[in-house]
Amino acid sequence: MAYIPTIHTFEDDINENRGFDEPPISGGVNNYNLNSDILVKEKSESTLTKKILTFIAILFILASFFIVGYYFYGKWKATQEEARLNREAEARLNMNSSNSDIQNDISKIFPKLAPGISPFISQAVQKNNIVILTIKEADLNTDNYTLFYAYILAHKKDLNSDLFFAFKIDELIDSLKTDNELDTNYSYQGDSSLENKTMESFITKAIPMTYNDLVWENKTLSNLDFEAANAGVLTLIYGYSGKKYVIFTTSLKNFFDTISSLQ
Repeated sequence: MAYIPTIHTFEDDINENRGFDEPPISGGVNNYNLNSDILVKEKSESTLTKKILTFIAILFILASFFIVGYYFYGKWKATQEEARLNREAEARLNMNSSNSDIQNDISKIFPKLAPGISPFISQAVQKNNIVILTIKEADLNTDNYTLFYAYILAHKKDLNSDLFFAFKIDELIDSLKTDNELDTNYSYQGDSSLENKTMESFITKAIPMTYNDLVWENKTLSNLDFEAANAGVLTLIYGYSGKKYVIFTTSLKNFFDTISSLQ
């Protein structure tokens, strides 16, 4: 009798290798593949891939938003910086213009002192023989009163020259020479009237002098400190009203009246 080999199908192979708790295959391989662990594994791997791709897409979108946002932030910041620089440039221009105007005003009164004191002064006014300078208010970095005070002390020769110019003392001396009203033999001995606290002038006789001859004296009267000098034909006085005003004049009466008007 001829040997007939047993033919194993793919279905038989799968049934032989199934677990004890698994039902036998029926309905073919196609039916099995739909519920197999292999298909579940493939489906799980596919889901993971989709999640990764979704995550990458979200990162890409966020990165795109960040890049676009950073670009526009940079543009905005550059615009703000440009605006700030423009404001500072305009402020400097206005300040320079203001300082230039103040310097021009001061130079009409005190031409030699003007370049040095204009940064500390906000207004300069002359009315007859009275000059009033308004000192700028101090800020965090600058004490304008102290700087002005120190500058005047260091430039007394320029102050003397400018006071002769402002009060036209040279012209007055020339006119008195013409009228023979100058006493060329008079010697100034100081002023006793201030010690007696009166309002009399220094000058008892007119004498010829130049601004180089001025000698300033520190004086106190009615609790006010000031400096005074004999200019030969006029008394020169200057002092401070607080830290805001500086008064230059040619008599004690003018000095005290001006201080009273400023208070």
